[in-house]
Amino acid sequence: MVDDDRKYALAWRTGQPVLEYALSGYWTAADARAWKAAISAEVTRRGGAGPWYMIGDLSALKTQPDEVNDIRDEVTRLTLANGLAGCVMYGISAVALLQLRRLLTASGRAGTFAYTETGAEAERQLKAWMTP
Repeated sequence: MVDDDRKYALAWRTGQPVLEYALSGYWTAADARAWKAAISAEVTRRGGAGPWYMIGDLSALKTQPDEVNDIRDEVTRLTLANGLAGCVMYGISAVALLQLRRLLTASGRAGTFAYTETGAEAERQLKAWMTP
């Protein structure tokens, strides 16, 4: 999914309120700021109608420095403030998972986030959230 110099990719699913993303590699603060700007642009483009969801492939993401994690925490707050109803991530390394859990627990909305080993499990979680 990540096919250029960026360390992320993201796109809305056609006809669904689902933002798919993939993160890869070791990031700098500049990479994290670019990610935040991209997420902000997508949230703005979507508008504010109803709940929306994210599904992320983190299988190629490496452990990140605190400076990057601080910016990723800002992204978490941004998405939650703009109606994110659920975010499921898959393919996460053990160390990256520890970092994410720390960040997301600090958000006070850790239940909005789920972690699975595979994309198929992530799709099942996403479906469960989206099915009334």
